Amino acid sequence: MSTTEALTPSHALPSVYNEHEFSKEDFQIELDRVYQETAIERQWIQDAALPTYATDADILHAASQGKLERVAIGVGFWAIDRLLYWDTSRSDPHHEWHYSVPYLRPEAYEVLMHISGRWQEDMGGNRYTSVTSVGRSDQYMDGLKQRPRKLTIVAPDAISSHQALISIDFDGIGLVEVADDGTVRKINPRSPDWNPVLAAESRDVLRHLLLEQQRRGIINFVEELPGTQEHCFHVCVNPTL
Repeated sequence: MSTTEALTPSHALPSVYNEHEFSKEDFQIELDRVYQETAIERQWIQDAALPTYATDADILHAASQGKLERVAIGVGFWAIDRLLYWDTSRSDPHHEWHYSVPYLRPEAYEVLMHISGRWQEDMGGNRYTSVTSVGRSDQYMDGLKQRPRKLTIVAPDAISSHQALISIDFDGIGLVEVADDGTVRKINPRSPDWNPVLAAESRDVLRHLLLEQQRRGIINFVEELPGTQEHCFHVCVNPTL
């Protein structure tokens, strides 16, 4: 961790949604990089003959049969509000809080708990890594492709591992703290409790854990939009193991 990174104030972090801070050219370069670095995930899905889910309703049906795990609050992780309070009304693309469905395949959920649990061991029992996105239906992904400035790849083979419900996105700039009295603090550049040093420490711990798992072939991970307010760690669990 560099001193410059650790001490960067929240207002100095560029946002990908601001073209003056993050140009169209830079966005396309990042999109191309992510496409290349997630190629192994598309191969895994093909090798495992893993199906995707056409609609949110299909995901919910699988969940009702006990085939999926709900992502909310667990060992070392805390889902953002759009996942935590998700309901079926949010399947509507016109809903203000339209968002992906908070479910994962059991094998991906198990890896989530392992990584976040070890992260919490290093960061402290009152701290939780923030999960920002998990499962996505084909329908939801098609909608994302129409939205500007979303890091969503449009290509013939551009199936996302989120559609197979084997991917987790961790916040690269934020985390959650729970005080002894139960008060929940969300620490990110949009909150008054923003702590760039703590956020950088969180990234270092998470990056170390993910590299270890990647070397073992358990996951693939990509740091998306590093150095911005939208920085996240995209993690795909290998379904061929």
